[in-house]
Amino acid sequence: MTFDERKVVESCYLKGEIRAIFSTTTLSLGINLPARTVFIEAQKYEAGEHSGKAVMLPITWSEYENMSGRAGRFGLEKDFGRSIVIAQNRFQFDYLWEAYVEGQEGKIASQLFKRDRGDVILDLIASGAAKSPSQLRRVISSGLDKKFMPHLEDALERKLEELVEKRILSRKTERLSPTRLGSVCALKGISIQTAFSIEKVLQGAVDPDPFSWFYSVINTRDGEDIYVNVSFWEQQNRVYERALRDRYLNQPPPEAVRSLVEKEMSLSAPEIRLVKLCCLLDEWISDASTFDLERKYLCLSGQIEQIGRSVSWLLDAACGLARVLNLDRRLLHFLKRLSLRVNFGVDQGGIQLARLRVPGLGRDYVWRLAKAGFCNLKKVREAEPEELERLIPRKVARKLKERAEQPPRRPERRPGLAHVHKAHKEEEPSLMLDGTPVRDRFTVLISGKKLSLPAKSFKYLVKLAWAAFKNEDGWIHKTDFEPGENQTRYLHRLKKQILHNIEPAQYFIENNRLGCYRLNVPKNKIGINAPALMKNPDIEIKKMADELASWITACEEHKAPNLG
Repeated sequence: MTFDERKVVESCYLKGEIRAIFSTTTLSLGINLPARTVFIEAQKYEAGEHSGKAVMLPITWSEYENMSGRAGRFGLEKDFGRSIVIAQNRFQFDYLWEAYVEGQEGKIASQLFKRDRGDVILDLIASGAAKSPSQLRRVISSGLDKKFMPHLEDALERKLEELVEKRILSRKTERLSPTRLGSVCALKGISIQTAFSIEKVLQGAVDPDPFSWFYSVINTRDGEDIYVNVSFWEQQNRVYERALRDRYLNQPPPEAVRSLVEKEMSLSAPEIRLVKLCCLLDEWISDASTFDLERKYLCLSGQIEQIGRSVSWLLDAACGLARVLNLDRRLLHFLKRLSLRVNFGVDQGGIQLARLRVPGLGRDYVWRLAKAGFCNLKKVREAEPEELERLIPRKVARKLKERAEQPPRRPERRPGLAHVHKAHKEEEPSLMLDGTPVRDRFTVLISGKKLSLPAKSFKYLVKLAWAAFKNEDGWIHKTDFEPGENQTRYLHRLKKQILHNIEPAQYFIENNRLGCYRLNVPKNKIGINAPALMKNPDIEIKKMADELASWITACEEHKAPNLG
C-alpha cells in the first residue's frame, strides 16, 4: 500500500469501520494498531542468499512474540487478547508449540559488524562518537561483539590505513576526521562500497539515459536490497531480455548496460531482477498509469513507490558524489532532477506539484494536471476551481488550490551542529510537559501555548526532554526512541504538529543529519507535571518522568549532579 492508502486503512480500523486486516509482518510489527485476535503465519518470504529468489523460512521466536504482542496491547485493548497459529497436523502442532509457545528467546547478538567494518568506523567518526583510534577502540570494545576483540588493535589499524588510503578518512597524528568523500557516504547513508561503484560510473563515459543510471545505482551494494519478484512465467518467456534488446535495437547501448545487451547466454536471476527494476522505473517516470504498471509488472502501487524512493535516495547520493568530484554542473542538475522524478513518478513538469504533497493528489492526478498545462503554482493559482475539478476530484482540487495560494516561505539558513541562528537564539522557547490526557491525546505547553499531542508524539517529546538532562550535549540517536525504521517519520510529524506554536519548528528540535536529534530548549525552561506523567499508562514515560523530576529539582536548587 501507499502511505495514503495505509493511513486510510489504519484510521478506519481504529474507528471500527474495518474489522479485519490481512497484512505482512511490516504492519503486524507496528505498535499503535491493537487487535483482539491475531492469526499468525509461521513462515515468511525472504530473498535467497545465493539465488536472490524468494524462499519460505520460519519466523523467529522474537518475531512471533512481537506479532502476538499486538493482541491485547496494554493501554489500547484492555479486556482481551489472543494470538493463534494454525497447525495442519499433529507433527506441525508439536513443532509450533515447542518453537513459539514454549520457545526460548535467542541470545542477544551484536549487530555492530553485520555491516562492513569500514562503514561502521566511518559512521562512528563522522557522528563524533570517536575522534581518535583510542576512542574507536573504547567504543567498539564496549559492544557485544567479542569475536573482534582478540585482534582489535591490529585489525582496527589495518582498516584505518585502508580508509585513509581510499580517501574516506583523514588522519593527522591521532586525530581522525572524514574527508569530503567520507562525509558524503555518512550523510547520505550509503556504504563505502556503493560510493566507489558510483564514483567509477561518474568518472567514466556519462550518458544522460535514465535507464542506464537506474541500472548503475541499483547494481551496487545498497541497491541489492531493492527487491522485486520475477515470476516463473516472466523468466521462462524471457520478457525482460527481449525488452532490453528492443530498447536498444536502433541505438548503441550505454556503457553501463552494454555487457547485458550483448550477452549471448541467458541472463542470471539477479540480472533479470535488475533489468525488470530498470524497465519498471523507466515507465514509472513516464505517463503510464499506475494501474497499468501494476498489471504489467505484477507489483502493487505501494511497492512501486517504495522502489522509486529507494532509487531516488541512491541517485541523490550520486549527485552528492558528483559535487565532491567537481564534475560538470549539468550532470549534477540531471541527477538531481532524475532523483526527484523517480521519487514522485512524474516528469520535469510535474515535480513542483508533486512536492506539495497534497493529500489525495497522487501521481496519476499530477500527470493529468501537467498535461493540461497546470505544471506550476502560478498556473494553479490563476486557474478557476472548475477547471481543476474537471481533471481531479473536487476535494483534492480545493486542497491544491489552498496550498498553491499560501504565501511561499522564505528559505532560512539551517543552524550548525552546535549553534542556532542568532535570530532564533534570542527567542528561547519554553516547554511544559503537562501530560493531562484529553481523550487519546496529551497536553503540553510550548512557549505558553497549549497543544494536544498524540501518544506517540508526546512520548517522543518526553524522550527529547529526558535526553536534554541525561546526555551531556542533549543529543539522542533515532534508534534510542524505539526499535524499527519509522523514527524519522514520527519526528517529522512531531515538528509539523508544533509548527503553529513555534516558528520555525526545526529550530525547536535540532537534527545533526547523522541520525541524532536534540531539544533546543534551555534546561531551566523545561518543566513537567509529575503527578500527571506518573499516571501515564506507558511505563517508560513514568520512569523518565521520575528521573526528570529529580533532575529539574536539582537544577532549581543549583546543585545539579553530573548526569552524563
